[in-house]
Amino acid sequence: MQKRSSVLKLSLLLFLGLMIMVSGTAFAAVTPTQFVPGDTAVNRATGNQETPTISHGNGVSLAVWSDHRSTPTTLGFQEFETAGDIYGMLLDASGNPLSSQPFPITQGKANQTTPRLSWNGSNWLVLFQTTVLSGTGGYYETALAAVRVSPTGQVLDPEPIRLYNTAPVGAAWTIASDGTDWIIVHQDGDLVGVRITADGQLQQPGTILVPQTYYMRFNLDLACASGVCLLTFNEQDNTGAIRFDSGFNVLGSGLFTLVNGAYVDAFATNGTGFYAVWSRQQADFSTALFGSRIDLNGNLLDGTGDILSASTFQGVSAGVLGWDGTNWRAAWSIAFTAYAARMSAAGQVLDPGGVTLPGVTLGETAVTNNGSLQMVYSEYAQNNLTIYTTNISPSFVPGAQIPLSVGAPAQLFADTAVGSNGYMMTYRSDTAAGVRVLAQPLSANGTPLTSEPIQLVSGPTLNGPTTPSVAWNGSNYVITWSVLNTIYAQRLQQNGTLLDASPIAVMPGFGPADVSAVGSTYLIVGRHLGSTPQVINVFVARLDGNTGAVLDPAPRYAGGFYVRSVALTTVGNRWFLAFHSTWSHDDPIGQTAGVFIEADGTVGTSFFVYGYYSLAGGNGIFQVAAAANDTTVFVVQSAELTSGVETDLVGVLVNSDGTTGPPINLTPWQGNQYRPHLAWDGTQFVLTYSEQRNRFAPLTLDMLDARGDLYGMRIS
Repeated sequence: MQKRSSVLKLSLLLFLGLMIMVSGTAFAAVTPTQFVPGDTAVNRATGNQETPTISHGNGVSLAVWSDHRSTPTTLGFQEFETAGDIYGMLLDASGNPLSSQPFPITQGKANQTTPRLSWNGSNWLVLFQTTVLSGTGGYYETALAAVRVSPTGQVLDPEPIRLYNTAPVGAAWTIASDGTDWIIVHQDGDLVGVRITADGQLQQPGTILVPQTYYMRFNLDLACASGVCLLTFNEQDNTGAIRFDSGFNVLGSGLFTLVNGAYVDAFATNGTGFYAVWSRQQADFSTALFGSRIDLNGNLLDGTGDILSASTFQGVSAGVLGWDGTNWRAAWSIAFTAYAARMSAAGQVLDPGGVTLPGVTLGETAVTNNGSLQMVYSEYAQNNLTIYTTNISPSFVPGAQIPLSVGAPAQLFADTAVGSNGYMMTYRSDTAAGVRVLAQPLSANGTPLTSEPIQLVSGPTLNGPTTPSVAWNGSNYVITWSVLNTIYAQRLQQNGTLLDASPIAVMPGFGPADVSAVGSTYLIVGRHLGSTPQVINVFVARLDGNTGAVLDPAPRYAGGFYVRSVALTTVGNRWFLAFHSTWSHDDPIGQTAGVFIEADGTVGTSFFVYGYYSLAGGNGIFQVAAAANDTTVFVVQSAELTSGVETDLVGVLVNSDGTTGPPINLTPWQGNQYRPHLAWDGTQFVLTYSEQRNRFAPLTLDMLDARGDLYGMRIS
């Protein structure tokens, strides 16, 4: 699966030659793949966006961050198919985005995180951590890589520049420009410097600037002016520093103490000298933010530092800093209130105590050439981290908070049912602003019947609607989902017309739910907490497809332990429910059970279908699927069979009397096979599933980031 600059989009993937049989009607599959229409409104993108930073150059600022919008799961797998990418957005001098959506800077395999960037007068260099193979290919490690970006947002290096022999410890690395090239210093025991030239050439080997000792150095910061680069870092309880020239020749006596008893927070250059800010405790135990100019020889020019902020017993945040062409500008916060101040080129504090910035969240900051502060930061809301920016005018007037990590919705967890002359697709549409369950009616050849999907329900991302499911009863469709602790359903006609003015509350419980029909009656299955959260039971209730009436106001218990996945199908004139569960929430050993449910809602006795098996292997995605003809049910699920590090798909035939056949390994080859979906077409079972058969491609990142494909299989 290729990663795209847009978010995950649903496509109608119907296999060539596949015939789906329902009520005696066969539908030929459409040959091409097409995207479902609509649902393209831009909002805050789903997934976490984090570790933003920003740099200004030639009247334009570039904000960059690590972006997880393309992660194809909500289960928290950081490197399943893909993880963090690096995205960016250009801003004008007033902080207005120059495009409607951010652009991808790099979308490599596995995880790209913690970007930093520097302007060299012509382009930016975006430096980031990425996952790579070790030199021998035997294991994975973190390394640094870089991409140049032009002032117009053009990515100049389609393949990132790999910095070999860089395994930075604790994100201890920094970047600056000497006005032509870029200098990168990272910690690998020693503090090592390397160069990337303006045309994107890496010059190696690196140069050891500060030899390692028994403790680590962190909080690295670097700036270059007039042929001198000044590197600062935490040196035990002080701020250590070293000067070197563009050839990495250490100047002076080497390592020296820049600030006693404090760590430099921010460090910048005006082209002829430097300025640093730091917080420090005073004699009365209050703290304040201090600042000082620094000459090219590494001397503090303002004594032990001028006090920039008010003194406080509440603590001062780390400061941010930049040069506006005339003055230094710093910002900080005290007790969630942000402040800013100017310091002249001569070192005079022009705004003693700072100017209050109401409503501003302090973040990484670039000072623009018109004197404004452009802040970027990541805020948590509704189960997502979103990147925002705020412009602070030259006169310290805060502008609006603008989201930068925006995009079209992610479309996830699709389910499809076939009607008398078409199909109905349902799926969940996710942004950081909220979650919606949508329905898309399709004609018999798969053509969308509406230009926009039909919204059934919406809600917040944290407690909004869950994975939907759809079924057809011969006259209409029902789509079911859960919100908080209630399972809902809504009926639709073939063309998508809603038959219910509002969703029907079917029973207490949570999803993912499932639904299937016997005659005109639907059965809906969902899960419900037992006596403690360590117990999850499964319940069912019937819904009259003609009237929308709930036929079982008291839901019927169908099974228990800690139920993780359910699948419901119609077999003859009754239903069959399969569910897989473990003994408790922290038990990795599971089993799959089944139970027949009569048309009047009577639940039979559950019985063993398959197990026991471990949930600890493979990619951790275990899902059960079921389909049936008039007499026989086929149950398919993931299980570790071929090896202890991957999942296969195992199938079990269940007879109408509850007896079962032997388990069948349907995918006895390497890679993970998971997320099965199953149907009966009147002659055979048709299985589709996600496939990672290239997971063990040698000397690649595929074990971490094997791109899944969609495969199909027919079973007699």
